Amino acid sequence: MSSQISILATAILSIHNGGEVSADVLAKLNEFAAAANTPPLSEEDMMLPVDAAPVKPAKAPKAPKPAAPVVVAMSAPGPVANDPLRAHPSRLQVVNPGLCMARKIDEDRVVAGTNKGEAGANGKVFYEKQCSKAPLPGEKVCKICAKKEADASGDQKVKGWYGRFDDATFYKWAYVVGCPWYFENYPKGITGDADSVVSSAVAVSAPAVTAEKPVAVAEPAPAPAPAPAPAAEKKKAGRKAKTAEPAAAESTVAESVAVDAAPKSVEWVMGTWTNSAGNSRAIVRQVKTNNVYAYNAESLVIEDAAIRDQFLGRWVDGTLDEYAEEITE
Repeated sequence: MSSQISILATAILSIHNGGEVSADVLAKLNEFAAAANTPPLSEEDMMLPVDAAPVKPAKAPKAPKPAAPVVVAMSAPGPVANDPLRAHPSRLQVVNPGLCMARKIDEDRVVAGTNKGEAGANGKVFYEKQCSKAPLPGEKVCKICAKKEADASGDQKVKGWYGRFDDATFYKWAYVVGCPWYFENYPKGITGDADSVVSSAVAVSAPAVTAEKPVAVAEPAPAPAPAPAPAAEKKKAGRKAKTAEPAAAESTVAESVAVDAAPKSVEWVMGTWTNSAGNSRAIVRQVKTNNVYAYNAESLVIEDAAIRDQFLGRWVDGTLDEYAEEITE
């Protein structure tokens, strides 16, 4: 056994030093293999390094890191003009500029107080939402909304079209709080909803017009001076002149445009009326009759800003009498 170990050690040492195993040593090893009933070793087998390390499998390539998600900046809707109820809870407060800019309504969410049968209800008002489709290349609305927008040219009423968030003017038939249709149907706001009424920027403790602004109107030519009175009537005319002096002072006060007064040359004035509950709204008053009407925010001429079919009451003793009858001319 010691001779076999010696022969084997000689062969291993030769291989380790990079040499070749001699024929005598190889023959002895084959004899040992035959005695052990194992296949004989060839010279190629003996050339393998004894201390060769096993081949390690190649490492699998690392999976690429997922791309960072694209963040779309959200923005507030705009720039719709004359939108004082923009902050109402039913209105969409953030618009995704990466989606179609058309307005949609959530037909499953009706604003409380506008359902049929509810006190003061005059047509359903819905929660506002945005179209979820991608816009056409180079456009801001999707293909379907672009067709509806074209059909609604000139503020026409089109089924399924409720305007755009980037419109310069509010589409009338949007059916959301703050659109022109809303003010026509709810001139005093939604019953029980304090946020549905236009708030005044000026705090007023009692019902009053806080800031009427008369429209500049050319002053009429002064009336010709009256002819001198006959001598028999001078004494009587003198008494009348004395009583007329306070009237002249009163006219001077009117020219200063007090809260509930305006120059006689002005036919219409606009302002803000605050009721006893603290809710305010824009109004238009006819100076001659003191009739008070709802204010049309889209009108550029004050005479046209009075919505004649929305009579709110008459201006009496510095406040709005909602139960007074309209004076027709």
